[in-house]
Amino acid sequence: MKRDFTKRRCLFYSAVLAGISLFGYSYATPYLSILSLKTAIESKDAKLAEKYIDFPSLRKNLKSQLTNALSKRASKERLHMPLGQLSVMIFNPVLGVVVDSTIDFTVTPTGLELLLMKGELHQRKLENNKFATQEKSISKARPEITLYYQGFNSFILNSKPNKRAESIKAYWTRNGIFKWKLRSVDIPMEILNNIK
Repeated sequence: MKRDFTKRRCLFYSAVLAGISLFGYSYATPYLSILSLKTAIESKDAKLAEKYIDFPSLRKNLKSQLTNALSKRASKERLHMPLGQLSVMIFNPVLGVVVDSTIDFTVTPTGLELLLMKGELHQRKLENNKFATQEKSISKARPEITLYYQGFNSFILNSKPNKRAESIKAYWTRNGIFKWKLRSVDIPMEILNNIK
């Protein structure tokens, strides 16, 4: 009888310990995903980075933000020109090219690192010598980063690069029980307004 009680007690404590361990690991998974993406970016391992980024969702999110910001700016600038509304219509196809090239560069390991660490967007890939210079400046930049849950299935990486008034928010969403993916990024207007 005493042996059965001890056995049940041991099983109970084992189950509690397993539950606590499982909860602890589940709680830590977004932090682990972010560290894994950071490692992939630093080692330029695109295959590993792909595991932590929802590319279609991120591209759609960025396209919406960039298109809205550039359209508003173009409308304000072009309406005061002699051709007014006609110049806005002429500019729209150019706007699409600018948005697409910015997204093509940004939704890469190097582009995301540049955005989150320095708060910068580029429209085209950097040449090798410019790339090396950019990498050195990225490694020197130390943004203020905070990580926190926003509900059970949403996690935020908040990055405030040096010399920026506003933060960039990267939204991670649970993908299964233990996996997380970067799905969207909120870019402040001060960064969006710097796109040429």
